[in-house]
Amino acid sequence: MENKYIVALLRAAINNTTPNNPPDNIDWKKIYTISAANSIAGTICPAIMRLPKECQPDKDTINLFSRSEMIAVCIDSMQEYELTSVMNSFEENHIIYTPLKGWFMKKLYPFPYMRTMCDVDILVNKSDLPIISNILKEHDFQYESHTNNHDGYIKSDKISVEMHWNLFPEDVPYHDYFSDIMSKLIDADDKAYMKKLSKEDYYLHLIAHLAKHFDRSGTGIRSLVDIWLYNKKYRDTLDMNYLNLGLTELGLSEFESTIYKAATQLFSGDIWDDTTLAITNYVMSSGTYGTKDTYIVSALNKKGGNKLSYLINRIFPDRTFMEMHFPILAKCPVLLPACWLARLFKCVFFRSTNVRNELSTLKNATSDGTLDENTKIKKMCGLN
Repeated sequence: MENKYIVALLRAAINNTTPNNPPDNIDWKKIYTISAANSIAGTICPAIMRLPKECQPDKDTINLFSRSEMIAVCIDSMQEYELTSVMNSFEENHIIYTPLKGWFMKKLYPFPYMRTMCDVDILVNKSDLPIISNILKEHDFQYESHTNNHDGYIKSDKISVEMHWNLFPEDVPYHDYFSDIMSKLIDADDKAYMKKLSKEDYYLHLIAHLAKHFDRSGTGIRSLVDIWLYNKKYRDTLDMNYLNLGLTELGLSEFESTIYKAATQLFSGDIWDDTTLAITNYVMSSGTYGTKDTYIVSALNKKGGNKLSYLINRIFPDRTFMEMHFPILAKCPVLLPACWLARLFKCVFFRSTNVRNELSTLKNATSDGTLDENTKIKKMCGLN
């Protein structure tokens, strides 16, 4: 019941309408907990405030929603200020750059703060990374992390930015399709060195990014809002031949069709079919960026439910995974066995609680039905 009413509040918020009054026995504390976990507590606050006073939650709960909205407004303002300043420096240094995902998506919401971002993703040429690093340091960003497709920087523990040279890591099945995306960029309207993806490539990236998270640790309801708002704005102007060819090559035709249908039913229709209901429950329980338990069960699912195979893969990950944690392997792959031992030592002696939790999730995955549910939802969406 709470999940369905959260969707009603979301629909009202993004359409600037007044939601239907809640059921008499609605649990507002539960609505706040679920919406906060999905990073939409601030998003739905305006819709809640449009309800008749007698239908609104108690004062303490109202304050929780209002506080989430204020925090979202502040974070959006800080991100906008800091990243605009960084991008101006990119312009001055003739750095080609392409802001991704949320940076443009938030402009499709009634107010930008409604679409929160944990970090800002920017696509750049890998050869420009040394200059970019210096620019970010000049703006008081500190280097934080490295993967095989991006470097992460953070400022004051509040503003995070990821500099991507590839849209996906090498172990993601969509990596190869987007590996030459830099050659497909088009000019942005208002900047000399800012580029952007075509409407079709942006949508393909949006779908592939959603599929990656949906298939691994899960993703929140906000992802479906993104899909619906993007289609509402651009669907009639997209080159469907190009789009369908891309979806076919990515192996995501069925996934896109299912997700688009679900998003449409959620935010512009009144009747949900069983697939939409299952997807809604899955994303609501996943939180904005998924959960560790979902990641474990999804990984077990990919091993056909074989727990021994899962454990072997966890103890001895492939080199691509290990290089993210032991960069020296890129130059000295012969050290892989030693790095496996170092990682195992660290897990056993410094992350024993995490190990116990993972083993517990693994043990219960088959007996409590979560593996079967994971398999079912992936099959519904064409990901199995």
